[in-house]
Amino acid sequence: MHKLYKTTLIIAFIVAGICSNLSGQNATDSTTLVHKGDKVPAFSFLDETGTMQHMASYRGKTVMLVFFATWCGPCRKELQALHNHVLPPYKGNKNFEVLIFGREHSQEEVSKFKNDHNYFMPFYADPDRKIYSLFATSYIPRCFIIDPEGTVLFTSVGFSEAIETEMRSTLKKQLELPK
Repeated sequence: MHKLYKTTLIIAFIVAGICSNLSGQNATDSTTLVHKGDKVPAFSFLDETGTMQHMASYRGKTVMLVFFATWCGPCRKELQALHNHVLPPYKGNKNFEVLIFGREHSQEEVSKFKNDHNYFMPFYADPDRKIYSLFATSYIPRCFIIDPEGTVLFTSVGFSEAIETEMRSTLKKQLELPK
């Protein structure tokens, strides 16, 4: 009994350590493949209606790209912050797109998750990590903000108040500039 308790305690500390490291980690680790200043990789995906979309078609717009999983606690915190605080000022902005991908999820799963949480943001499936693997090798949530020319302005892994503040600042600078 004592050995089982000790093993469980060790596992709990390991998991807590991993989660706390990811909750506010910046995207400068070796698992990040796309960094600030890089051009966004080319990729295609099916939208919520099953129509093929291409990243290249978003040229001329600022794009926020988010990778999450429904089971991920920090991902859920990030999505809640996006829904409640970060994105509302830009709802309806024709120069801005949000692409939220469920890593290893089907469109049915991400649509159900979206509906269950009453999110207004669009959710897309990345069931085989084909898109995610262009940006990173591991860890979620991940966020990338891309300028209208396709250059990455912001990257993050994990989620914290500091990351949210930096997201807001980047979007404000990008989207409130005189056009």
